[in-house]
Amino acid sequence: MAPATDRSGDVAWMMSVGFVHELAVLGTGLGSPRRQRCCSISMKSPTAETVGRISAGVLMSAVLGLSVPTDVLAKSSMRLPSKAPETNAQAILLDAVPNCPAWLKEAGISVSSVTTEGGGNIRSSGGEVRSSKGLKTWPYIEKSTAKALDKLGGSGLLGSLDGKDRDSAEARLEDAKSALRAMKASAEKKKSADVISNQIIGLRAMDDIASIISMRSTTPRPVADEFSKLPKLFGHADVELLVGYKTPSGQPTKGKVLLELDGFSSPISAGSFASLVKNGNYDGLTIRNEDEVLVETETPKMASPQPIPIEILVQGSDSAEYGTSLQEAGLFNERPVLPFNAYGTLALSHPFDDLNSQGGFFFVKTDPTETPAGLNLLDGNYSVVGYVIDGQTVLSDLKAGDSVISAKLVGGVYDFI
Repeated sequence: MAPATDRSGDVAWMMSVGFVHELAVLGTGLGSPRRQRCCSISMKSPTAETVGRISAGVLMSAVLGLSVPTDVLAKSSMRLPSKAPETNAQAILLDAVPNCPAWLKEAGISVSSVTTEGGGNIRSSGGEVRSSKGLKTWPYIEKSTAKALDKLGGSGLLGSLDGKDRDSAEARLEDAKSALRAMKASAEKKKSADVISNQIIGLRAMDDIASIISMRSTTPRPVADEFSKLPKLFGHADVELLVGYKTPSGQPTKGKVLLELDGFSSPISAGSFASLVKNGNYDGLTIRNEDEVLVETETPKMASPQPIPIEILVQGSDSAEYGTSLQEAGLFNERPVLPFNAYGTLALSHPFDDLNSQGGFFFVKTDPTETPAGLNLLDGNYSVVGYVIDGQTVLSDLKAGDSVISAKLVGGVYDFI
């Protein structure tokens, strides 16, 4: 008799066809038990919605070892959001920055709105655009870009800053405006790749401005005392992964994936991730799982491993929940500040029976338009530390057996504390 397979840390298995089929059996109306993208659910009626809530709750309990009454879940846990969730990773990150000025958020919304995100609408500054559906109409792009430029052209925008902070913010403001002007010109010439490239550059510059303002006007979020000695990140840090993989034709190649870590919302998880990057612990890691849903690495080897607790900040809260999922904490109606809404969401993996043994990481590759916020198995159960902001085309090509050649900190506005 073959030994049972250890699935404790296998995120891919937890989202496999067997579990999706279980949802169908329980009555969600998923139909054919084919593999679904991150448990995409289409509700047809209030009755079906209620059944779906219960079924998804049962599934989440089974997957994560939770003990939550289904009547409670039916009333609260899977409540649909009142509006369509944001699916642009850079827009999510900008919106999560504490004390981000309204003019900057509004400019970011205008810029991010010109693309539609998802597995078929992959954004990358490398010049490759795999689907023209990823862009709105040319007139819309021109109008939205002009609106953002108007927001960035106001007077006294950086009046709260002085010294080197002001100099840095002013330089990044000019970078943002330059990128948006190039973006508008590219739209006028109907150059899709250039629009996407300049969108990424412009949003990165705006994010840096927001981080500078926030780090000078706020203090780091408090963390639980028992985890206070772990590395902590304050601000946003950029990490570049150099990965080795094979092209669709089978040729070995290398590519880069750019990540942005959010130390404002996830100080310990993002800080621990950044520390492992800095110490070289992610260099040489193998991709152990890959499918249409996610890419997952093996757990890094560490001389003195430290448990990294699950850490989830909910909207409207000053401090994160530590050591427990939102379901275990009874926070059924709360939404994470960093949700699994975007293609390339980056999270720390852990065994489903031990939420505080994080170390490896995974990327979600689902089409966010098919997965409404609050109806997936991951929000509130894994620590999101950031998002892929460039190189999604490389991420989409990674397969099991490929490798992370190196990981390094390459930019951003942050401090280790």
